[in-house]
Amino acid sequence: MEFSDLIDLAKQTAADVKDKVSDPSGKVSDAVSDIVSKLNEALPYLAKAGYTMDCLEIEVGVPPKLIPHFSVAEVLAETIELSLAELEGNTMGYALLKALLRATDLQQKVEIEGMSFDRIEIEVGLLPAVRLSYKTTNPLEQL
Repeated sequence: MEFSDLIDLAKQTAADVKDKVSDPSGKVSDAVSDIVSKLNEALPYLAKAGYTMDCLEIEVGVPPKLIPHFSVAEVLAETIELSLAELEGNTMGYALLKALLRATDLQQKVEIEGMSFDRIEIEVGLLPAVRLSYKTTNPLEQL
C-alpha cells in the first residue's frame, strides 16, 4: 500500500467518524440536558452536606462529560446522612455525594508541602473520575 493510499484511508475513516458523531438526532444534547437536570435537583442536598458546586465544565462529545467542581465545608454527620437519604431517588446525586464523601476522606489524609487543598472535581462520564485539586499556599498566609 502506497503512503498516499494510507493518507486517503485515514481521511475517509476520519470523515466516517465525523459523520457518526455529528449527532444529527440530538442524542448527545439530550443526554447532557438529562444529566444537568439531575445535577440541578441534587445541588441543594449536596450543599446541605457541605459540598458547593462553584464551577461546571461540560465536555460535548461522544460520550459527553460533566465535570462539576466542589468546594468543601465542615458539616455534621447527621446532615450528611439526611442528604444521602433525600438523594436516594436521584441516582446521580446519590453517587456524587458518595464520591464526594470518599474523596473528602482521602483528602484529609493527604498533605502536600507548600500547598493547600482547593476543591474536588468529579468527572461524570463513561469512566467516572474524581480529582483532588491543590493550590500553592500563599507564603504571606503562613506568617
